[in-house]
Amino acid sequence: LFAVSNLMQIALERCKTARCAIETMGKTAEKYGFYGEDPESGETLTVTDNSETWIFNIASADCDRKGNWDGPGAKMRAAWVGQRVPEGHVAVSPNLFTIKEIDPDDKENFMFAEKIHEVAVAKGLWDG
Repeated sequence: LFAVSNLMQIALERCKTARCAIETMGKTAEKYGFYGEDPESGETLTVTDNSETWIFNIASADCDRKGNWDGPGAKMRAAWVGQRVPEGHVAVSPNLFTIKEIDPDDKENFMFAEKIHEVAVAKGLWDG
């Protein structure tokens, strides 16, 4: 079970690029679990290297709105998504999730948890 500070440390130790850091943090949390300040909280990070900037949103996937640790996300442990900031653009990272739509076919600009859509439906965040 990892907090965002642990995930950042792992990414800094293992990665040379922002893309690698996003994938490493997401897949590590997906496999071993993520926890925020409370069952419904998550984190937003901005990760940058010399060529790219990515926004990373992560939340616990295996608890429901009441903090029960079961449901469709129970095998996943974390719901995460990364979106590349296009060249020449600016991104603002307030203390809330900013990635609202994911293009699953655009692998160059989006990375996300394998079952992100199932978890979003189960939590009432997306109607599919």
